[in-house]
Amino acid sequence: MDCPPFTTRTGDLALDTDGSIPMTFRRLPLAVVLALTLVPAAAAQEAAPEPGDAVSLSVDVTISRYRGGELAGSQPYTLSVTADRGLGTLGLYNRVAVPSGPPNVGPDGVRRPGIFNYEQVGTQIDCIARNLGEGRYEVNIIIEESSVDGGEEASADASAVPDWPVFRSFNSNNTLVLRDGQSRQYLAAANRVSGETIRVDVTLTVLD
Repeated sequence: MDCPPFTTRTGDLALDTDGSIPMTFRRLPLAVVLALTLVPAAAAQEAAPEPGDAVSLSVDVTISRYRGGELAGSQPYTLSVTADRGLGTLGLYNRVAVPSGPPNVGPDGVRRPGIFNYEQVGTQIDCIARNLGEGRYEVNIIIEESSVDGGEEASADASAVPDWPVFRSFNSNNTLVLRDGQSRQYLAAANRVSGETIRVDVTLTVLD
């Protein structure tokens, strides 16, 4: 009559009669290694956003002006947008008093506007983003900006408004493909009247 093999316990491990580790325990390390290898890969695959997935983004837009090669001023803006989920919009406006008739000259000899209208100037930025997958995002940025240039001869006296103010404006519509943390300058245009150069820098940050 054949008898099942005897096992001997050594601590918490049961050994075969010949002192070897049973087949069940010899196979266990391989299974553990396979599990540790496959589980992280599967988790990473699930975490990676696919094209069309909603991802929260922060888009930094900086509009800079240069005169004679030197920075004359810059204004940064930040928009929050969700990829493939609609439009992000930012608008900043002022209503500026603009003379529309002959000025009045006071007893002190200072010319002041007699008749004026209010004109709206400011900045409007619209942003739409699309998730292309593999960490790439298509970002479409539309900028409309207008401002009043008082000219170089404007007096330091705030009450002295130029008789013929100059309105400046520029519009742009550009699409960029960016990754997390990537920056790009996409516009460099010169104003024919003032010689001023406008540059726009865009930086993308993934929030999710």
